[in-house]
Amino acid sequence: MVELHREQARGKDRSKYFWCLHCERAYERTEFRLVEELQMCPYADCNGDTVTDAWEWNSIRRANPAYPRVPKHGVRYAMYRDEKIIKEEFARYREASVRQGGLMIQANATFVLNLSKQRLSDLVQSGRLHWHEFFDTKFLSCREIAGFKKVKRKAGRPFGKGKTGNVDETDSAE
Repeated sequence: MVELHREQARGKDRSKYFWCLHCERAYERTEFRLVEELQMCPYADCNGDTVTDAWEWNSIRRANPAYPRVPKHGVRYAMYRDEKIIKEEFARYREASVRQGGLMIQANATFVLNLSKQRLSDLVQSGRLHWHEFFDTKFLSCREIAGFKKVKRKAGRPFGKGKTGNVDETDSAE
């Protein structure tokens, strides 16, 4: 098996596919053309190399969710959203917004709920709230936010947990 220059320089990649910044086409991680001693994009008409010009396909898909999980050989995939992709994403956003009683960006949700970004992320991770990602931005459901605000909570940390989270500590201001 051939050692990939990219992995020597950057470590092991997570994606099975790469996308070339020069030609905007994708290829399997282990494909390349050897030009002198450089590993280059496998497409003969491209001068991109596999170390600096190859992007993990998953990162391109995050910006363009309509792109397939497995890219087609030889197809050009624009890095930036085109009008068709934006229209599709905006339609999904509108549909989710109606279904969720509106969507609020993360920064506004932290203000409305009077929580830190970390605490908000913890609530999402625990499943009490849910992210809705559109346009590379995290949104929360206004319906979920309203439901969360209705629950009466005591100020401070949960009972029996001190500043370090140990049950032995108390939160009293002695």
